[in-house]
Amino acid sequence: MRSGSLQPLRSGGQVRRREGRPRRTWHAGVIGVGVQPPVVLVDQQLEDQRGRVAEHRPGLVLVVVLPRQALAGNRRLPALAEQALLDGPGVVLLEEDPSHGTILPRPDGRCPRAPAADSVLTVPTHAPTPVRGLPLLPAAGFVLVWSSGYIAGPYGVQGMSPLMLVALRFALATVLVAILARVLRGPLRVSRPDAVRIALTGLVMNGVQFGAMYLAFDAGLGATLGALLHSLSPVLTAILAWLLLHERLSLRQAVGFLVGVAGVLLVLGPDVDEAGGALGLTFAVIGVLGLSFGTLGQRWIGHAPDPLWSATIQFGVSAPPVFVLALVVEGTDVVRDPQIAVVSVFYLAVVNSIIGLLLLGILAREGGASAASSVFFLMPPVTALLAWLVLGDTLSARELVGLAVAVVGVAVATAIGRPSAVAPTEAPVPADRARGR
Repeated sequence: MRSGSLQPLRSGGQVRRREGRPRRTWHAGVIGVGVQPPVVLVDQQLEDQRGRVAEHRPGLVLVVVLPRQALAGNRRLPALAEQALLDGPGVVLLEEDPSHGTILPRPDGRCPRAPAADSVLTVPTHAPTPVRGLPLLPAAGFVLVWSSGYIAGPYGVQGMSPLMLVALRFALATVLVAILARVLRGPLRVSRPDAVRIALTGLVMNGVQFGAMYLAFDAGLGATLGALLHSLSPVLTAILAWLLLHERLSLRQAVGFLVGVAGVLLVLGPDVDEAGGALGLTFAVIGVLGLSFGTLGQRWIGHAPDPLWSATIQFGVSAPPVFVLALVVEGTDVVRDPQIAVVSVFYLAVVNSIIGLLLLGILAREGGASAASSVFFLMPPVTALLAWLVLGDTLSARELVGLAVAVVGVAVATAIGRPSAVAPTEAPVPADRARGR
């Protein structure tokens, strides 16, 4: 191939004939740019697929997409395919032209139609990712459900020891999500290496994050401060990616993080004992780090299976070690109030773990994963309101000012800029021609 030419992405397309008319079946394969190694954003879990990413060169995004009806009609196909097209640098939202069975970029419709099933569609990186507004009801529901977890946590540790509460929450969530995944998605198809990555990431994301945070709640950490610390996680993740993966950190993210930390310190005030003391704050910081490292772990997974099956694996591997740790640290006398314990376990498993996961999936599908994270700044004020209504917690004037400062910092750091006009895309390059250059 000539220097500077576009590298091909081989399609797994097949041409089938039905009533004398060809029908193309496009297999998904999207890779992101600006990351080393490149991340496969769309799962290619079906073993019979021959379409693979042939080669990646920084500065390019190569896309082959599935028809919408294939996504809806085949339970084994990755449900994140459409989400992946909305997330990642330079990936342009694509849609099928139903009258021709071909793929067109949106909003620029000047790209010629793909001439054959073995062709490739190339998208230059200067075409920005379109950002769509989040749907109001799912976004509001997600914020409310996610924020309520910071109420259910402190409430739950009144009825059960923190580690046992986490273990039973994820044990119940594993059973329920597994049933849901089997009914909606069909059997699990995942390779052993992928399963290991998913499991390790889930152990950090769920076991470390929630185990440490619930220990912080048990030590006296307030619901609002817990939500405030967690709201810094998207920015902390970007900083960790900058330090560990050498990704770009914008000035806006850095300034927003510093403002957010200043707000947290203002809420905390001089008396750390009221926030659970040094032990409670240490556990809280470990919990936030667990969330951030778990988020980075999702990139390591790369091409995870269906989100429901992925959640089943991650919940399932989190429950046993936390359960064993609970027996060792907390013993067998773990129930403090049976009614509170039962209500908390069911609420956290069903509402936070399952309904929250489904709502997050809706937001990610409609606006991309980064768009969904942009509502995190709403968690602390909503949690503060819920804590006042449910737990009777009140904030002083200093704490209210600190809360406002932190929320502004997180909002600035996680804000998504408006997309500029999409640059014209280049015509699809047939795979045989691309290989012959």
